[in-house]
Amino acid sequence: LQVRRQRLFELGPLLPADVPCVAESGIASAADARAAAAAGYRLALVGNALMDAADPQRLVREMVEQGKVVEFTAK
Repeated sequence: LQVRRQRLFELGPLLPADVPCVAESGIASAADARAAAAAGYRLALVGNALMDAADPQRLVREMVEQGKVVEFTAK
């Protein structure tokens, strides 16, 4: 399995604005979550990132915060 994170950003502009779209791979950090949110994704699967994180709870908090930054600045 090869993850092509760039594919998220290629597909982002094609996503319908009225449907909550899911970034299903390649999200490993808060910066990744912010980039995915900026590309139009509102949800993300982050299982491997949480399994690898020293502090999974902190990582989730940071990812959610970064996603909200994009959400609030886009309005």
